[in-house]
Amino acid sequence: TLFTDSLSATLTPRIYRADLGGSVYLNCTVRGQPVHRVEWFHNQRPIHSQYAGGHEGSSFSYTITNARQEHKGVYQCFAYNDEESAQANSILDITGEFSSATSHIEA
Repeated sequence: TLFTDSLSATLTPRIYRADLGGSVYLNCTVRGQPVHRVEWFHNQRPIHSQYAGGHEGSSFSYTITNARQEHKGVYQCFAYNDEESAQANSILDITGEFSSATSHIEA
């Protein structure tokens, strides 16, 4: 019998402020099982897919090197199995370059 446990996801940090040209490390922790795949989205567009092989939930990461203004926005990780999905999100802000559309984010 295949044991299943409800999926949940946590993406850290919730708000990430990175320097222009720096590196960004987002970590998605998935609890529950089985986990078949994890998909990453930036501003609702798919950017990366990771196959989890059905193992019990664990950590999945997404890295950006040489961060630029176009990397700003909302990142989401979605964990899937045959029965359900779970998602978590994080907001990335890039500092160090003038932007005419300055946003203020409240935690």
